Amino acid sequence: MERLRIIRWFAYRFQTLAIILSVVIIIVAGKFLIVPMLRKVANTGVRELLIASALLIVFSISF
Repeated sequence: MERLRIIRWFAYRFQTLAIILSVVIIIVAGKFLIVPMLRKVANTGVRELLIASALLIVFSISF
């Protein structure tokens, strides 16, 4: 019984660590990858390309 309790404790800790790590990765990617990419797309002046890029980012984060 004690062994099962330890396994559950580790599972919760790893799940919490995975959630925190994924949030940090999304924030860092947004700052260093997504914003510069969207600036380059916006400078092209093609409105549909900007909308497609934004949708790609939304769908990528949701999965």
